[in-house]
Amino acid sequence: MTLDPQRRELYERALRLGEEALRDGRFDEAERHFRSAGQIQDTPEVRQWIARTAYERHMAEGKAAMEDREWKQAERAFEAAARHAEHVEDPETAREAAHYYRLLAAGRSALDRGELERAIEALKRAVGYRPDDEANHDLVIALWRAGQQAEQRGDLQTALGYYRQLLGYQKDHLEAQVRLRRIRQRILVRRLTVVATVGAVFLFICAWTNNFIRWPVAACNAGAVGSLLCTPTPTPTPTFT
Repeated sequence: MTLDPQRRELYERALRLGEEALRDGRFDEAERHFRSAGQIQDTPEVRQWIARTAYERHMAEGKAAMEDREWKQAERAFEAAARHAEHVEDPETAREAAHYYRLLAAGRSALDRGELERAIEALKRAVGYRPDDEANHDLVIALWRAGQQAEQRGDLQTALGYYRQLLGYQKDHLEAQVRLRRIRQRILVRRLTVVATVGAVFLFICAWTNNFIRWPVAACNAGAVGSLLCTPTPTPTPTFT
């Protein structure tokens, strides 16, 4: 429908005022102006501006909630923003931004509660959207704490895994590099201790059974092990001529 000049001027003025209000973050006022334009003429342009206003309102609410550490409220706001992203000018970018901040809020919420696995899972997904953003910093913190907790439990292999992951996100993390080296040394010492213990038990069993077995001369001549195995009077190995 073609508007007469007067109504066209009112329509364009309402859009202009709505854009100005939206740039200043006055969302209620912006929506009022856009809806006024829609009453004059309902166009795709008007609907897009209304959707954009709703999107930016929810994004602003979510970020404000995050500053107050109201994580659940932030998550709900970003979920609402994602629903409106379909109708904005660049829906894919808008949707990714909403998902990123929702995951960031979820990760920080879990981190605050000490639920490190949940935090790591959410923050890894957030990093997938923005690899070099603040989620990467929070993920490094979560992996560091998880590694420390695993060490305190004595679960060195799990701790090793967390520190390796951490260094994948921040290669110059000196503390993680130090912990990684120390854990590898401790794991090596554990393995050597197990081998030595098993060997000692084996020799003890052999020495104990020596009271009941008369070892042949060939076994007694087998160096240090032979001297441990054999009785003072070993049984001669029979020979045939």
